[in-house]
Amino acid sequence: MKKTMALPIKQIKKYNFYPSLRARACRVWIAKFNGQPSSFNCVFVDNQGGAIQALAKTRDLPTFAATIIE
Repeated sequence: MKKTMALPIKQIKKYNFYPSLRARACRVWIAKFNGQPSSFNCVFVDNQGGAIQALAKTRDLPTFAATIIE
């Protein structure tokens, strides 16, 4: 079985899929539109100091919320 290595944030390219990210979620929020959740948002920081904002659609909120480990 091939082991997937997480890339440092500075090597991530826009619009590409990356199966894993090893980083700290330093901020998590759920944006709302007309009182309803509209997106799940995070700011991730890796151990090299790189940072990136990530966004997921509301329908994927349970999946992403479950994968973030406190």
